[in-house]
Amino acid sequence: MTILISIGVFSLIFGFLFLFSPDTVTKMVEWSNRMVARTDDFLISRKKPVGVFLILAGLFMLGTVILR
Repeated sequence: MTILISIGVFSLIFGFLFLFSPDTVTKMVEWSNRMVARTDDFLISRKKPVGVFLILAGLFMLGTVILR
Protein backbone atom coordinates (compact mmCIF):
# COMPACT_ATOMS: atom_id res chain seq x y z
CA MET A 1 0.00 0.00 0.00
CA THR A 2 2.90 2.34 0.74
CA ILE A 3 4.20 1.75 -2.77
CA LEU A 4 0.89 2.82 -4.31
CA ILE A 5 0.84 5.99 -2.22
CA SER A 6 4.43 6.78 -3.21
CA ILE A 7 3.72 6.22 -6.90
CA GLY A 8 0.56 8.33 -6.68
CA VAL A 9 2.33 11.24 -5.00
CA PHE A 10 5.26 10.97 -7.43
CA SER A 11 2.87 11.00 -10.40
CA LEU A 12 0.97 14.00 -9.07
CA ILE A 13 4.14 15.99 -8.49
CA PHE A 14 5.52 15.27 -11.95
CA GLY A 15 2.13 15.82 -13.57
CA PHE A 16 1.89 19.30 -12.10
CA LEU A 17 5.50 20.00 -13.01
CA PHE A 18 4.86 18.99 -16.64
CA LEU A 19 1.83 21.31 -16.81
CA PHE A 20 2.89 24.32 -14.77
CA SER A 21 6.69 24.31 -14.72
CA PRO A 22 8.04 22.67 -17.85
CA ASP A 23 11.35 24.52 -17.44
CA THR A 24 11.93 22.65 -14.20
CA VAL A 25 11.27 19.35 -15.96
CA THR A 26 13.71 20.30 -18.72
CA LYS A 27 16.40 21.10 -16.14
CA MET A 28 15.75 17.80 -14.36
CA VAL A 29 16.01 15.94 -17.68
CA GLU A 30 19.31 17.64 -18.48
CA TRP A 31 20.62 16.71 -15.03
CA SER A 32 19.46 13.11 -15.35
CA ASN A 33 21.03 12.84 -18.80
CA ARG A 34 24.37 13.67 -17.25
CA MET A 35 23.90 11.50 -14.17
CA VAL A 36 21.83 8.44 -15.02
CA ALA A 37 20.56 7.84 -18.54
CA ARG A 38 19.07 9.59 -21.53
CA THR A 39 15.44 10.59 -21.17
CA ASP A 40 13.11 10.14 -24.08
CA ASP A 41 12.56 13.35 -26.04
CA PHE A 42 9.06 12.12 -26.88
CA LEU A 43 7.86 12.84 -23.34
CA ILE A 44 9.46 16.25 -23.23
CA SER A 45 7.93 17.28 -26.55
CA ARG A 46 4.44 16.40 -25.27
CA LYS A 47 4.45 18.04 -21.86
CA LYS A 48 0.72 18.72 -21.47
CA PRO A 49 -0.65 15.26 -22.35
CA VAL A 50 2.03 13.60 -20.23
CA GLY A 51 1.28 15.96 -17.34
CA VAL A 52 -2.46 15.25 -17.50
CA PHE A 53 -1.82 11.51 -17.70
CA LEU A 54 0.49 11.60 -14.68
CA ILE A 55 -2.00 13.61 -12.62
CA LEU A 56 -4.82 11.21 -13.50
CA ALA A 57 -2.62 8.20 -12.74
CA GLY A 58 -1.60 9.71 -9.41
CA LEU A 59 -5.19 10.47 -8.45
CA PHE A 60 -6.21 6.94 -9.44
CA MET A 61 -3.45 5.40 -7.32
CA LEU A 62 -4.24 7.57 -4.31
CA GLY A 63 -7.99 7.03 -4.76
CA THR A 64 -7.49 3.28 -4.87
CA VAL A 65 -5.59 3.35 -1.60
CA ILE A 66 -7.94 5.77 0.17
CA LEU A 67 -11.14 4.01 -0.87
CA ARG A 68 -9.82 0.62 0.12
